[in-house]
Amino acid sequence: MNFYRFFVIIIIIPLCGGCLKSTTKNTKPEIYYFDIKTFFNNESYRLTKANKAIKKTVWLNNKPEKRNIKITNWATEFSLFTKSDINKTAWQNSYRKDSTANKVTYTAKFSDLKTRSITIYTTNKKTVRIKIINHQKYYLFENWETLLYCPNSFYKIEKKQKLLFWDADVYKVVGYF
Repeated sequence: MNFYRFFVIIIIIPLCGGCLKSTTKNTKPEIYYFDIKTFFNNESYRLTKANKAIKKTVWLNNKPEKRNIKITNWATEFSLFTKSDINKTAWQNSYRKDSTANKVTYTAKFSDLKTRSITIYTTNKKTVRIKIINHQKYYLFENWETLLYCPNSFYKIEKKQKLLFWDADVYKVVGYF
């Protein structure tokens, strides 16, 4: 008798558990604001496929270095842009939307949000420029970022980091297509 109980408890019941219908849904996340992540994923794919060289200049504390290069991983190159995505469920009421015919701006309502503003400029319903301003302030450091992207023209990343008791470091990257 104990053998049969063991067989039912250890073998049969777990097998039947796999037969139960799953109640979880596989749905896409809600998009409350402009979909930065999808936009830059599409741009990464497009630019990788084009495989063209760009003129890239990198400054560290006002010391430039220029190169003509081919970017092999645009997703990494655009990571600061995609990390500025504000489409999180917890933030669905955290940004104010102001719009005109050719411009939409999302501005943070709360000072603790990293992404302070996103401005999307359009012409004929096509995105022609995106500007993102990020700011983080903690006890030991403060970080500012200004990100600008104009499809088929250029992208620019300006970053300033200030550590407690140290001078600020300023980084700037500009890539021309």
